[in-house]
Amino acid sequence: MIALSGYQASLADQFPMYGRLAVLGAEDAPQRLRSQARSFEAMLTLLREGGDLGFWHLPPPAADLQPVLERTTQAWTTLKPALHTLVDAPIGTAGLEATYAQLAAASEVLAETQRELQFVTIGRIVARDSQMRWLLGGVLGADLLLFGLGLVLSHRFVARPIQLLRDATIRVAAGDVHQPVPVLTGDELGALAQGFNTMSAELARLHEVETQLRQTQKLEAVGQLAAGIAHDFNNLLQGIEGYTALLLDQCPAEAGPRADLEQIRHLVQRGAGLTRQLLIFGRRRPLAAQPLHLQTHVQQGAEFLRRLIRENILLEVGPDPEAGWIQADPGQIDQVLMNLATNAQDAMPHGGRLTLQTGTLRVIDPVPTRPGLGPGDYVTLAVRDTGTGMDETTRARIFEPFFTTKDIGQGTGLGLSTIYGIITHARGLIFVDSQLGQGTTFTLYLPRVDAPPQVVAPAPSDRDRREPARIGADELVLLVEDHPAVREIARRALDRAGHRVLVADGPWAALTLPADTLARVTLLVTDVVMPDMSGVALYAQLVQRTPALRVLYMSGYAKNTVEIPEALFLEKPYTLEGLVGRVRTVLDEPAAADTTGARRIHD
Repeated sequence: MIALSGYQASLADQFPMYGRLAVLGAEDAPQRLRSQARSFEAMLTLLREGGDLGFWHLPPPAADLQPVLERTTQAWTTLKPALHTLVDAPIGTAGLEATYAQLAAASEVLAETQRELQFVTIGRIVARDSQMRWLLGGVLGADLLLFGLGLVLSHRFVARPIQLLRDATIRVAAGDVHQPVPVLTGDELGALAQGFNTMSAELARLHEVETQLRQTQKLEAVGQLAAGIAHDFNNLLQGIEGYTALLLDQCPAEAGPRADLEQIRHLVQRGAGLTRQLLIFGRRRPLAAQPLHLQTHVQQGAEFLRRLIRENILLEVGPDPEAGWIQADPGQIDQVLMNLATNAQDAMPHGGRLTLQTGTLRVIDPVPTRPGLGPGDYVTLAVRDTGTGMDETTRARIFEPFFTTKDIGQGTGLGLSTIYGIITHARGLIFVDSQLGQGTTFTLYLPRVDAPPQVVAPAPSDRDRREPARIGADELVLLVEDHPAVREIARRALDRAGHRVLVADGPWAALTLPADTLARVTLLVTDVVMPDMSGVALYAQLVQRTPALRVLYMSGYAKNTVEIPEALFLEKPYTLEGLVGRVRTVLDEPAAADTTGARRIHD
């Protein structure tokens, strides 16, 4: 091997990017070096100006870099001390001889890599003068060895950020939108990472909005299904109630079957209560908030819960004589008790204790463990079980719609979200305390009301049980009902009461009656929801032909599904006495009041 004397003056001028160089090789190496290095320098200039990217240049076919890089690293470790000596050594043979032994030690490793690796860039570094410079790390060839001094930064500042962005993009494309990436640099790659994080956060927000929309749509669909089931179920109950009433009228007071018939009517009323719960769940029934003594209501509800839960669960009620009144819908409080008791039972598969504890609380200062609980007087209800408990992750999600820890088919995930909605609507709060293996306590805080239960006006059923005062000879009732059993029961009830009745099995049948017949109709008794036309639309057409026509609506849906005044609505299942009494009430109302009510329906 020979040294080219004066290399600092000649080669440094011709290859300014490389800095101080040592050239080892044949005498004709400088010419070939100039040609090859100019090509490499053009590459580096393009990369520096276009993207500041370092690269590995391999001759085809590409070799496996891992073993090559490992051997190159070994060579660099051996050569490093020699290079420090070489760059400061005197020009000429003496300088090379001082480091020859160290250079020779790495020559075998370099020989193994010379056919595999041609060109290596070190990357972008900051020199002592704080200017950005590109340095050539090395060229390994058959007869050429160049060394430059620098720091390998391309992996840290280029390859790694790009790899992180690539991996995060793949995960986002797979649906995992919560994929922020670290911002490792302050240049274009850093700006790209920040932009990606902004995009990822926006995608996460949109994903959350979409999830909430889907849950809302599911709740709406479930609500519509529940309302439809309640409507059909109420029609069935109406038939059972009506025929039971007819049998009771024919049964002597002391006859044995009468008690059985009364039990059937009682079960019909319980079934009607279940449909009311369905309508509440489906947001199809108006809430009847009223003053309610929570302690009394809980004690009454506990009797039903004892029949609901398993026998290996002990139900205890902790009464508090000071617990006062709240303003709430009784049916909704029943639903809260039932759902919480059912959840507690599921959490105690091997039995346990379920406690219902009422109490009172006066809040003066904010309670850290009860965020949102403002100053005031509250009536509390704690539902405590000795079950399996919940971890923190589950506690954080239990009030989400459709979230459930039960197996598929064993839970809808709607129970606790419904409870949350009920308590919130009552201006209350609900909190959960639970730990794995230590049971769960749900605590309800409901505002206390000082006023005692107000005197409630007689229910329509009480008012409607009055015997009709009179039946006018000119009064003709048009009954429109698409359900055959309900239509027949209503017809028989009105006929027995002395009314003259026309029957139509739907709106079109009513509209096609002769004009002179329709002109004599005094009262329209119609179902609200029918396949071809609603009862409200039917009345709107008939009242144009008969301006003095009055109306009474019936429905298995709740009244708030259409704009109907309370006095003109009869909810199914109704009693036969209730139907007859309400018909009499509407007929006895002054004509002006009835006309006003009709306007309220259609305005």
